Amino acid sequence: MVPGWRNTLCSRHGRAGWRAALRGADQGEVDPRLDGYEVLVAVCGGIAAYKTASLVSRLVQAGAGVSVAMTRSARKFITPLTMESLSGRRVC
Repeated sequence: MVPGWRNTLCSRHGRAGWRAALRGADQGEVDPRLDGYEVLVAVCGGIAAYKTASLVSRLVQAGAGVSVAMTRSARKFITPLTMESLSGRRVC
């Protein structure tokens, strides 16, 4: 965890700023509120791995730079190619 990340986001966009930014992306609107933010999404093996594809897509649509790291177990649920296509970056 990066010290102060929550305070930075909250002070810039209000208490639930990232939620509001993702809500707009969910409705097909591009919300620039996350421009300049870098997000690391770590995916572990489990059924929730399927949901991370939607999260990565929404973060990118909201303007965030998204990097994805996947465990071997996660790669059994969802392929790295899916995450690379959504994030535009190589999966670690």
